[in-house]
Amino acid sequence: MENLSIVQQIINYGRTHQNTIFDVEILATHYFQTNDFDSFRQYLTRANAVLKMTQIGKGVYYIGKNPTEEDIQKAMVDFYVDNNYGMLSGLSLLYKYRLIEDAPSCVEIKCYVKRNKAIGNNKIIPTKTMITKDNRSFRELLEILSQQTKIECLENIEVLNELAKGYKDEYITTHLLAEYNQITFVRLKTVLDNLGIENNIHNLLLGL
Repeated sequence: MENLSIVQQIINYGRTHQNTIFDVEILATHYFQTNDFDSFRQYLTRANAVLKMTQIGKGVYYIGKNPTEEDIQKAMVDFYVDNNYGMLSGLSLLYKYRLIEDAPSCVEIKCYVKRNKAIGNNKIIPTKTMITKDNRSFRELLEILSQQTKIECLENIEVLNELAKGYKDEYITTHLLAEYNQITFVRLKTVLDNLGIENNIHNLLLGL
């Protein structure tokens, strides 16, 4: 009965989340709350006989039939960025804030996943520190500062000050200190100091 219940749960999820993404790793862990991926994949196979989802990558499905490239692109951003607290990264983030003029050929997204995923025109990049609604502005600021040499549209640089307003020292984790180089945090300290926002970045960097 338990196995049938999980299959039915997956079916119910699919029926109520049409035209979005089913990422086995994320949903098994955070929605269905299981780390038994082998069993979960078996349940998913049985559920998909009913749902008929379209596989678009390893362990990644589109919930719906015959999606266009535009359908998949919209669903990718909705799922990984908006619904699972990820963020656009690299040149994609610079373009979002019009800090560069040309849209990049590949959409880069950072998300709390275990491995890189290439899906169509999208690249999902793992980050070991979860991106939440509270810390997303800070994480976007940090990502932009790591790409600062690629910024073209200096008239839009005021966006950095807006993103910095919600800064908290607690947002800087050990993983983030390893994910970004030291110059990124030096740039962050400069932005915060210019705005008069108290921070402990100097001491955090001394601990490296």
